[in-house]
Amino acid sequence: LFGGPQAGILLGTPKAIRACRRNPLARALRPDKMAIAGLQATLWSHLTGRASREIPVIRAIARPLAEVAAAAERLRGSLEPAGDWRVGVVEETSRIGGGAAPGAGVPIELGLLLIMEWVKRPMMDQRNESCLRVVLAQPRGFCAGVERAIDIVEAALRKFGPPVYVRHEIVHNRRVVENLKAKGVRFVEQVEQIPKGAVAVFSAHGVAARVEQDAAARSLRAIDATCPLVSKVHTEGRRYAGAGYDIVLIGHENHPEVEGTVGQISGRVNVIGDVKGVEALKVRDPEKVAYITQTTLSVDDTREVIAGLRKRFPKIVGPDVKDICYATQNRQAAVRMAASIVDVVLVVGARNSSNSNRLCEVAKDAGVPGYLVEEASKLDPTWLEGKKSVCITAGASTPEELVWEVIGKLREYATLEVSTMDGIVENVHFSLPAGLDVGSPGTESQATPR
Repeated sequence: LFGGPQAGILLGTPKAIRACRRNPLARALRPDKMAIAGLQATLWSHLTGRASREIPVIRAIARPLAEVAAAAERLRGSLEPAGDWRVGVVEETSRIGGGAAPGAGVPIELGLLLIMEWVKRPMMDQRNESCLRVVLAQPRGFCAGVERAIDIVEAALRKFGPPVYVRHEIVHNRRVVENLKAKGVRFVEQVEQIPKGAVAVFSAHGVAARVEQDAAARSLRAIDATCPLVSKVHTEGRRYAGAGYDIVLIGHENHPEVEGTVGQISGRVNVIGDVKGVEALKVRDPEKVAYITQTTLSVDDTREVIAGLRKRFPKIVGPDVKDICYATQNRQAAVRMAASIVDVVLVVGARNSSNSNRLCEVAKDAGVPGYLVEEASKLDPTWLEGKKSVCITAGASTPEELVWEVIGKLREYATLEVSTMDGIVENVHFSLPAGLDVGSPGTESQATPR
């Protein structure tokens, strides 16, 4: 009922409605878009997205045909003034299937079939004569590392009670941060802002060893929510440094993950953000160079930088793009795939979210406009001018509710036909630190400096 330009509302007894759904001719009228009217008096809010109000609809019980017809006309009278629906002719359902003989058609007691046609709303001051096709990228939104970080904070709240302090945003999304604040979480940028002995959580981006040492000096109950895939990069960097290599970290300078990674490696670390930085590199021994990468980079851009490094330092060692996390790669691949079938890509995510920004870049590199949407209110309808199809995806730190709020906003500008593209179904899960199992009080977890 809520997805296409046309929908049927079946009025009659449940038995008759089931018979109608089984009828081949009735099924041709898109029974997936049919619903029983009258189960709730709040049908109005479902049809129009507006505040609920009483409308006269027929209950799903046996009624004389004339009464059903009268109720259908009242339904028409309630919907059409809203300007959202155009109600077609009310037909006797016996005409749909060619009579009331057994097996020949729809039983006459079904009553009426009320055809509802969505009135296309003006879009960018023009009358849009067709649906806007919305393709939801698969996968999109939260990754396992983000889910784990949020679960850690919520588990700490359950175990220790508020306030729980978090250094930096636990993940880069304002909705997530505001929801946690409402539960008693306090976000700070420096360990010195946390009272001595308090519970402190390190964000999913990771922290420098100095931060861990400062937390220990203040006797904080420190809990490390660093994504395990970021911790893996830390381990790689320390291993290369221990073997005497100069380290090249491909990433965005001043990003929290990059700052944390640099601070976890006791050796020479050079940060470069693009291929232009390769020529400016100064190393002690050109034959003793290793590289690691930030986990949320563009795969294509990173490969370009790696190619530049290999050209200048033929004996350089590193993980190729394997440091870029599975979720980042999967979401970028989904956008590339969607870019071949849509006119524009909307990325729901925060301005300071590296992986969300990279998704916009991937869309543009694939030849379609890509726009970052922090929340539904920030959607610019001019982005959709002349567009017939749009892909909606979300960064790895974006909750799914924001995606559907954007879809709701799009409904203000056009009729939508929403579908989900085929794609990878992610089944990755990271366990919580010892003593912070979800739903279990456990024992106190202490993060110690590395």
